[in-house]
Amino acid sequence: MAKMNKVITTFNFKKLANKIDKRVAMGLTMLAKDLNKDIQENLDKGLDVKNKPFDPLAESTGNKRMFKQGYYKRKGGGSILNYTGNMRKTKVTPAKPGPVPTATVEMTGKNKKGQHYGAFHNKGGKNLPKRKWFGMTKNMQPGDAKHTVVMQKILTMIRRDWKK
Repeated sequence: MAKMNKVITTFNFKKLANKIDKRVAMGLTMLAKDLNKDIQENLDKGLDVKNKPFDPLAESTGNKRMFKQGYYKRKGGGSILNYTGNMRKTKVTPAKPGPVPTATVEMTGKNKKGQHYGAFHNKGGKNLPKRKWFGMTKNMQPGDAKHTVVMQKILTMIRRDWKK
């Protein structure tokens, strides 16, 4: 008759499952924070989510800025989509451990009517060119450099949990 071998485990599956839930939530939060940082960096550089420069300002907008007319009477300046700095305001909501952890990056900059005016620039309009500044940036796409770095950090944390 065959001899039975005993298997000795050095870890608790329940503890490991709890740690993995926390690590997934932490990883999603890390990805959201890096995405937000990348969006802000692209705005500073005048690049859209595909790392291409924004279309130049219309001549009429440039003139209004130069002579401080209309909307541009207020204090402000800077590059395209960065006149007052309100549009670039975003909020990162961290993920929480659970069945469906979700981390979000959302626009918070609003105009006087309470509308997210960054959305108008993202979509474009009748007299407004489409400048896709908010969304998944090229650097944060799966397989790209910044995304890979964050994924490596997450994997390292999970591997450490297996060893404990």
